[in-house]
Amino acid sequence: MSRVLKTISHDISRGFLIGFVALLIVIPGAILFLVLLYENNHQTISDAFLIVAGVVWMGVFLGGMLLFITTTNRRRKKWLDSVFNPLGLTGRRTMVNWWQYTGSVNGREMLARFYRGPTLDLIVNTPLQTRFVVATPNELTNALSNGSQKPPMRVSTVELQGMTISALDEDWFIRLCDSSEFAGCLARLLQAGESWALLKQVILAPGQIQLTLYRNKNLFKYDFTADEVKTWLDDLLLLLQIAESAPAPMVTAELSNLEKAARSGKLTRRAVWIVIAFFLVIGACFGLTLWFLVKYAG
Repeated sequence: MSRVLKTISHDISRGFLIGFVALLIVIPGAILFLVLLYENNHQTISDAFLIVAGVVWMGVFLGGMLLFITTTNRRRKKWLDSVFNPLGLTGRRTMVNWWQYTGSVNGREMLARFYRGPTLDLIVNTPLQTRFVVATPNELTNALSNGSQKPPMRVSTVELQGMTISALDEDWFIRLCDSSEFAGCLARLLQAGESWALLKQVILAPGQIQLTLYRNKNLFKYDFTADEVKTWLDDLLLLLQIAESAPAPMVTAELSNLEKAARSGKLTRRAVWIVIAFFLVIGACFGLTLWFLVKYAG
């Protein structure tokens, strides 16, 4: 089985397992509420009792979910702090399952993000204003590159054979790959997280370079340590040192409006408001449903 299909099968297995556990929690409560509704219909219990029971059930359900999220986040924070704090980075949670660590490494501002996927982004600032993407080969990246208008690059560098490569200034990138140090850094970065990461990419965009490790090819287990992250950062910094000391690229780029919104945090704030609105709508629907049942079915 291919790595992508295996990862998808793991995603489905995790979904079924989580859904099964959720059903074990929700179904007994729903059955109890239906029994109370039946008793209310036969005038055995009052409408007020039914409403209080519904509110209590909703409170227990939401409280249990909040307790689970809080416990998971505390455990994750302890782990991520042990990874990024030794590197001089300080972190905070920006969404329910989105963690962000910032700081300075060797005089460069850097950002580390860990969020759903699982996904790890290591981002370092740079004055370079061009683009390239180098990714490990798999069915997904191959399909994306084959479907794009511009075919992927082919380089003669042995370390990068078989990789999916795209560069805005191809001549500049090929000259960089002539350096064994540069090619070696890229090759090592694309082996990062080998035990768990399905997709691995090194992305240069205007103003920053980014290593992204995305999706878990295992069923549950994934892990990285402070020593591993330091090694990846060292390679990113060396990569930038070589690229910045070379002649400047002839083809440059600017950030798109979407990239500007993402870097400024506007997209994150909008996502937070969407999540809040979602839960408000769910709560309103539950309240209206309870009122309808009491008024017309009770």
